[in-house]
Amino acid sequence: MNKILLDDTQLLQLKRFIILKGIKQEDVIHEILDHFACKVEELMNENIYLPFEKAVEQAYYSFGYNGFQKMTEQYEKRLKKMVWKEFKSALPTVLQTKLVIISFVWCLALFMMMHYLELNKIEGWRHEVLTYCSMATMILFLGIRFYSSLIAKDGLADFHFEKNIKMWQIKVIKMPRIDTLFLPIIFSIPFLKINPSYWIIFYTLITFLSLLNSLNRKETMKRMAFKFNSQLANG
Repeated sequence: MNKILLDDTQLLQLKRFIILKGIKQEDVIHEILDHFACKVEELMNENIYLPFEKAVEQAYYSFGYNGFQKMTEQYEKRLKKMVWKEFKSALPTVLQTKLVIISFVWCLALFMMMHYLELNKIEGWRHEVLTYCSMATMILFLGIRFYSSLIAKDGLADFHFEKNIKMWQIKVIKMPRIDTLFLPIIFSIPFLKINPSYWIIFYTLITFLSLLNSLNRKETMKRMAFKFNSQLANG
């Protein structure tokens, strides 16, 4: 006897059924559909007289009280691990880019020059120029970070991303940001007796780390897009 396989029309019905149960993200629907279709086919092959509609109903109840919710949660956990894995593997690549290397060397040079001026008690125009350079650097880093965020649908672009955003994109967007370091540092200023000149350098360093974080998230987004597009292409 030939094994029963669902046709395209039946698969489309299953997809609509999943959507009616409150699952909206396309990649989550695709993940559940694979398991759901296999279960329906299994039931129909066990009982060849079982109608498709009854098989769908039985297959759904076989997933337990929460229906597709447990599968959704399991998928999200796997997805989160996948995103962090890609994020960590992307970091060495981002660290080797010219932008990051030049930015790091420039931050280091600013710190060394500021330290030299403070150590030798040098005031005047040199100190002012270095301060303005640090502030200009912060603005430049934030500008690049903002541009990178728009491309990666991350950061400030969180407030206007697409309605049909994929679950894997949401996971990258919701990753922790270095920007959150600004707030505790600002509140700690009154309690730490550190030369104000060094605070400018610290802010510049945090802005650099924020830029690095954004660039790495952008690279992660690109890698995840390639992975999921490859999966879709392979069926």
